[in-house]
Amino acid sequence: MKRYFDTGNRAITEGAILAGCKVFAGYPITPATEIAENMSRRLPEVGGYYVQAEDEMTGMHIAVGASLGGLKSMTATSGPGYILYADPYGWALGSEIPIVVVNAQRVGPVSGITGAPGQGEFYIARYPTHGGNAETIVLAPNSVQEAFTMTVEAFYLSERFRMPVTILADQLVTDGWETLEVPETKEEMDKMGLRFAERQIRLAP
Repeated sequence: MKRYFDTGNRAITEGAILAGCKVFAGYPITPATEIAENMSRRLPEVGGYYVQAEDEMTGMHIAVGASLGGLKSMTATSGPGYILYADPYGWALGSEIPIVVVNAQRVGPVSGITGAPGQGEFYIARYPTHGGNAETIVLAPNSVQEAFTMTVEAFYLSERFRMPVTILADQLVTDGWETLEVPETKEEMDKMGLRFAERQIRLAP
């Protein structure tokens, strides 16, 4: 078992890598920027790809496209960017495309306060599509360690139910420093209760 003293952003990154994420696409925004920075460093080490898009919506579309191509993918943003995700989020939901989305909340409304945590985006996370007529899976970690385990679980749930899954964090979790344990063996993963699902690709007859 590896043990670190690090942030929730690092925990989310390591959880995604362990879950088999191969593509991260996104646009920098406080307090989620460090997730992108960590993914840009870690993904090439495991044969993955990091793409910085020109805006939030494009980042989500790229991640959705990567998932359609057969690779586990994710994106990360904060409240102002998450609102822009509504269109591609609805597309992914309606088309049964698995993807993991991180929303590191800060104080709103609109652009809000970049240096203060917020927890006001639960309903938009549960009903992020046009009209809000579809429920989604939302996981909300309350610690750095939970940010790690829930990221692994988010990838499992997205693959199992073939849909986008949101990790609804906040700035206290993403920027907070706590002990983080990362398993190295199957026995350690089982002890932590981590679940994994491989990408199932069905070829047309």
